[in-house]
Amino acid sequence: MLTLLVGACAPTPPTQPLTEVAIVENTPTIEVVDTPTTESPTETPVPTDVPPTVTPDPTPTPVAKPLTLCVQNEPESLYIYSQAAQGWGHIQELLRDGPYDTREFGLQPVILEALPSLEAGTARFETVRVVPGQPIVTTDDELVFLEAGVQYWTPALEVAEALDGETIETIQMVVDYRLLPNITWSDGTPLTAADSVLGYQILAEETAPYLDRFVINRTIDYREIDSQTTQWRGAAGYFNRQYQRGFHEPLPSHLYGELSAEDLRNDEAVNLAPIGWGAFQISEWQPGRYIEFTPNPHYYRKGEGLPYLTEIKVEFVSDPLQAAQRVISGTCDVSVRDAWNAWETEMETIVAAADANALQLQYVTGPLYEAIDFGALPGLYYRSAAGRDVFTDPELRQAIAHCIDRDALIDAVQWGQGEVANVFVPSSHPDYVDTALTTYAYDPERGNRLLDELGWDGINSNGVRFRNGNLLSLRYNVNLPESYTGQLRETVANLIVEDLADCGIFTEISTHTAIRMYSDWPDSILFGRQYDLGHYGWLLPGAPRCSLYTTQEIATTDYPAGSNASGYSNPLFDEACFEIDVAVTDAERNNAMARLQRQFSQDLPSLPLFFRQRIAIASPDLLNYALDATHPSPVWSVENWDISR
Repeated sequence: MLTLLVGACAPTPPTQPLTEVAIVENTPTIEVVDTPTTESPTETPVPTDVPPTVTPDPTPTPVAKPLTLCVQNEPESLYIYSQAAQGWGHIQELLRDGPYDTREFGLQPVILEALPSLEAGTARFETVRVVPGQPIVTTDDELVFLEAGVQYWTPALEVAEALDGETIETIQMVVDYRLLPNITWSDGTPLTAADSVLGYQILAEETAPYLDRFVINRTIDYREIDSQTTQWRGAAGYFNRQYQRGFHEPLPSHLYGELSAEDLRNDEAVNLAPIGWGAFQISEWQPGRYIEFTPNPHYYRKGEGLPYLTEIKVEFVSDPLQAAQRVISGTCDVSVRDAWNAWETEMETIVAAADANALQLQYVTGPLYEAIDFGALPGLYYRSAAGRDVFTDPELRQAIAHCIDRDALIDAVQWGQGEVANVFVPSSHPDYVDTALTTYAYDPERGNRLLDELGWDGINSNGVRFRNGNLLSLRYNVNLPESYTGQLRETVANLIVEDLADCGIFTEISTHTAIRMYSDWPDSILFGRQYDLGHYGWLLPGAPRCSLYTTQEIATTDYPAGSNASGYSNPLFDEACFEIDVAVTDAERNNAMARLQRQFSQDLPSLPLFFRQRIAIASPDLLNYALDATHPSPVWSVENWDISR
């Protein structure tokens, strides 16, 4: 949970602030003109009986296009199953193009012909029989032995419960993955389905605790069908909703086919000079200083003229602010960071540098969602000053939404970039529903009118509303880490306190440690539901996570790790979220997604504030540089990069 909740960030080390950019105006330019000759040409007779000499066109000299990439963290190994440092992923983008890219909040195939799908038949359900005592995966994805009471998927994708001694029929998922033709390793050897099977076999053999074995443990078979096709077969009952990601990272079987997982972990060439199929290959690695890359001569897109760059030097600069300064000074063409908070404190200087054309600055709405949950279902021992059931009905939640100027929050902490969030899905997401949503514009007059209609029409001498002897006094709970995230949330909290005061609502800010804020039920402020207003951030890198608001995710004594922090419960929302999980066609999924978001916007269990902006910086000379909302590395499109200088 803490890996998804953003706010429990460790303090960042002290760094030197960025220096201001010196802007020199009216710099004279030097115009180069052709210099006329003062000599007269000499005419030489040409013999008529001698054929003219034909001079071949000179072979053009390739233009050198080197680039310097500054990376914060140097990995100890580039083996795909190593316990990689954060910089590992940026470097892998040079060596391994795909096999997928996680872009635009979705999965994009790179070296596959297409993503498998249930509609296309490249993913399908077969029917298998399971007798009592045999392994089966439940509808909750638990791997158990079949016995009475086990819930399982029927072949019609309905939930059933096994009876004592009953043999049941359930699903078995089968998925086919097909490689593009003519993919080769950087040593010229064809990349085949057998290489992906080797990747699976090594992962299945690995025992390292940092590797995710959830799907591996629910896999019956992963095999080569032909040189371009692999097939995955799941355990009985397992509905793998991430099946499109099931193509395993290839390993070169012609080099590693006789090596064990332990051999690969300890092999120097595997760790320090791995081959790939991407646009570049390693030419030199000076530990602690840099890694140099040259183009892969066998890159499968070479016929398109890719890559454009002739050399990339990855330099390791541990201080992210120093790396940003090097872009401004021109000694780095691209700097990448490994934390959301690395540059935000110096945005004034970065924006000034961009305005002076000392760097290019890109913004994109990212997957980090800032929101305020309303305490719709307080924990057992929590009582608000405004009354225990103050947020049970949505009307007060809606009134508060009209009282908060969310555009002003964005201006204050997002440099005026981005937009107010209407639901927990950003408007740039392909799943976003842009019609029939209930929206809440900043309108304090309407907010005050709604509060009057709800009976909060008494005003005491301090300007605070009251009803039935209860003051409309709320506690605003938040964690403030020692980073820009902490500054952001503190600024947001103070602005919201001012806005709510204009609606007659007294708000007290209460700060907590990350452990106190985000631990499991019942100790957590958030998941223990010990709050009126709870401000937090969720990282939502892919499909919208409707489970954050379903009834079954409400944390309880029996389920202390539940992710529904508000306690919101609506059967219509639950039904739509369930239908998204089991949808076979796009039409079924889209219909459920629309109903889900409309229901959320009406009930407003949580007030979406905004999605945090991702930022990227690069040399103004760099072409085709594109930051993506959800790809973990801005180096994802390196094969398309070019330099104009």
